[in-house]
Amino acid sequence: MTEEEVYESMYQYDLLEVNRNNKVLLRIKNLMGKYFLKDLEQYLYDCDVTHNFSITNKRPIERTKQMENDYDISRIKFAYIQQWAEGIEGDSWSGIVNIYLTRGMYFKFHYSM
Repeated sequence: MTEEEVYESMYQYDLLEVNRNNKVLLRIKNLMGKYFLKDLEQYLYDCDVTHNFSITNKRPIERTKQMENDYDISRIKFAYIQQWAEGIEGDSWSGIVNIYLTRGMYFKFHYSM
């Protein structure tokens, strides 16, 4: 595989990921409304690098529950966060976040910062 083919393959993968994530966000907008989506977009922005969006019915582990008191994202009251340190410095984090939507559904995504 040439370098050009590698970059084209990476681009196609990223394009698929963006399209899939956008479909999930549109479904959330239809379920929860545009104001919830606005708060969620701010939450995602604050998480730095995000990917692998999905909606799941699987309940997260209760001990990972974290209250969210940020006035800028008032429609998100709490999130379930599983995280771990990355790298040898210990100042980089990755993890999985689950945010309750409605009727037993959660928005799940991966992040790194």
